[in-house]
Formats: sequence, C-alpha cells, structure tokens
Amino acid sequence: MAKLLTLKESELITMVKTIVEQVNIDLSQYDDNDFTDAFIFLFRTWISNKLGEESKKYPFSFLLKKYVQEFLKESFGDK
Repeated sequence: MAKLLTLKESELITMVKTIVEQVNIDLSQYDDNDFTDAFIFLFRTWISNKLGEESKKYPFSFLLKKYVQEFLKESFGDK
C-alpha cells in the first residue's frame, strides 16, 4: 500500500528547480514515477550516509516520517 508524502509546495518547487538546474534536459519525457524514484534514491542515499547500516533495520515509512524534514532542509535549505 502506498504512503502519502506531504511536502510544502515551496519544498517541491525547490526540489524540481534544483534538479532542473543541475541537469539541463527536457523534463517532459519523464512522469511522476521518475521523480518519485529520484526522490527515494536521494533520500535513501542520505539516510544511509546518516545512519549507516542502522538504516536497514527500519521500514522506509518510519524513516520518511522521522527524517524527511531534516533531509529537505539539509538538501535544499530553508526556502
């Protein structure tokens, strides 16, 4: 069952702008699943660096609830 992730509009806009600025490509060829996959990849990498092997003990939904705001702040700043 999918979990609903709530982001502030400004956080989502900042995330997309950051991706677009770093990769100068036409994003129209990608759909929401691609962006979700990119977010999960970045979040899992960040969690792994932060917690190490400990991160593998917890379900993704728990890690997301507990660390998503910290991840967004560290990755994209306070905007």
